[in-house]
Amino acid sequence: MMNGTAGVVEEIGLFVTKLRSFEGVVVYVPNGTVWSSAVQNFSQAERRRVDITFGIGYDDDIDRAVHAIDAVLGAEPRVLAEPAPMVAVEGLGDDSVDILCRFWTLPADLFPTRFEITKAVKQRFDAEGISIPYPQRDVHIVAAPDAGARPAV
Repeated sequence: MMNGTAGVVEEIGLFVTKLRSFEGVVVYVPNGTVWSSAVQNFSQAERRRVDITFGIGYDDDIDRAVHAIDAVLGAEPRVLAEPAPMVAVEGLGDDSVDILCRFWTLPADLFPTRFEITKAVKQRFDAEGISIPYPQRDVHIVAAPDAGARPAV
């Protein structure tokens, strides 16, 4: 990633560096910008960390949800054993108890593993009756005063 754009460097020219974003867009970055800013090189990483946050309902059993996520991680062969995966309560949100799922995988497996873990955790939660809440609002309706009535003095 350079200058806020992630992609694959295709060519380094005299004045600009050409890269192709992961969406397929060609981006030309002036070399002055390239040399004066940090460049993140994801392709040289031996492994990549994935963080996924799952929200569960406040009435759900936290330990049961953590165990369910652990079981899904243990069943996925693309999740690396070292460093060990981590599942922990990350926070208490407005609508959910947020559980962080953190694991490592090979760079080529990053997106397929992330997508599969997300799907498998949802399916496991459904099977175990663990809810994934969505934002809700309570609306209180107050009757308006009668239009013909005089306001109190």
